[in-house]
Amino acid sequence: MPLAAAGLGAALATEGLGPLRLELHGGYYFPQRTTFERSTLGGRFELFTVGGCICRLWSFEFLQWGPCLGAAVHHVRASGFGGGAAQRIGSTSWWGPSLRLYARAQLSPALGISVALEGVVPMSRPQFVFSDIGVLHRVGAVTVQASIGPEVRF
Repeated sequence: MPLAAAGLGAALATEGLGPLRLELHGGYYFPQRTTFERSTLGGRFELFTVGGCICRLWSFEFLQWGPCLGAAVHHVRASGFGGGAAQRIGSTSWWGPSLRLYARAQLSPALGISVALEGVVPMSRPQFVFSDIGVLHRVGAVTVQASIGPEVRF
């Protein structure tokens, strides 16, 4: 996304393989709009992500934490606007390896609060371009996602 974005996500994980945690996670980021400087030309971006990782967890009383290695896929739908031209709509996807830092505070046997910080290095860096003006946005060399939320254990 061109700017910092908020969204909703969910994860499904399994533990019990020694100190390992296997996780699948996904997210939807609320649409955002951006324009060229001093212009009415711009784009609307909507991001979806899905990823998986394996984590090595350590525990101390009610806290668990550890690093995770994985991969993530990002998919963006974008549409251009402004300038009196017809609206252009497109989408693109890319993937990359990820490094995630995961932590959980266990509040009860079934409920906890989890926090994750993940960096992804895209294997390609798509650009969103207006042919007569230039690049509106290019995927960064590293993308960073942070999440916090409740965790329910079954």
